Amino acid sequence: MTNYLIFGHDGQRALLLAQHLPRASDQVWLVARERPRLEPRDGVQFQWIRADLSERGAGALIAHSFGSQPLDVCIYDDYPAAHAKSDPERSPEQITALRLTTTILCIQKLMSNLRQSPKARIVFIGQPSPTLSEPTHTQLGIRSVAQALREVARPHPISVTCLYTNGDFLAEDSLTSDARRDDLLALMRCVINLSPHSAVQELDLTRL
Repeated sequence: MTNYLIFGHDGQRALLLAQHLPRASDQVWLVARERPRLEPRDGVQFQWIRADLSERGAGALIAHSFGSQPLDVCIYDDYPAAHAKSDPERSPEQITALRLTTTILCIQKLMSNLRQSPKARIVFIGQPSPTLSEPTHTQLGIRSVAQALREVARPHPISVTCLYTNGDFLAEDSLTSDARRDDLLALMRCVINLSPHSAVQELDLTRL
């Protein structure tokens, strides 16, 4: 049994991961402002944690709601389109900073849960840089958070991965979208299923 905690469920990618990553007997906690619409799956338990990552106190609320059980996979998805709809008065950079701050505070509170897992995985998903020489604001924020968590997690078998992919990666015709969906899921499963002795630090998933 694998316990998942997924932040950023208001975005398409997080919805896809919540729906298709878990297997029978797994449990998934979804952090979202509104109740997520997911198709029931045999043997998979979905639980909703109502929270807005841009609000103060959200991290403590999420950690309290998750409880004391082991946490095996923690996924944070930074989805700019969802940010703009949720808080049009703030810039995407401001919202990303707020959400990342809440997320790292929450994960720090859940560190004892992560340490209970034989091989805990933390995955941050963000926007890639349009150029190799100039990382985006999101990339810089995610990298700094990931590095801070790696320091906190030592010497426990907790890996922290940064995955960069465009928000419209899954768009276009159904055939192309299905293929990219399968690619994203395959890549996530690879990261999750590695042994406790290995970790992936950074990945770019782009369209051809």
